[in-house]
Amino acid sequence: MKHRLPPLSEMERIEQSLFIEKLDEILERIDKEDIGFVITVGGLDEMVIIPFRWFAENFPDEVPEILK
Repeated sequence: MKHRLPPLSEMERIEQSLFIEKLDEILERIDKEDIGFVITVGGLDEMVIIPFRWFAENFPDEVPEILK
C-alpha cells in the first residue's frame, strides 16, 4: 500500500542549524513516527526529509537495485 505523501504545508518544519544539532533525534522520530520534515534556512523552505519507505513506495522505479 502506498503511503500518501502529505502536503508540505502539513509537515513539521525545522531550521537547518537545529536539524544538524538534533540529527539523531530527528532521524529517530522520522522512523518511529513515520513523519517527514521540511528543513528551512532563514525561515524559507529549503529541502524535505522523509522516511525512505515513502520514497520507495511512491517512486519504485527510482530506487537503485541494491536497495530493493
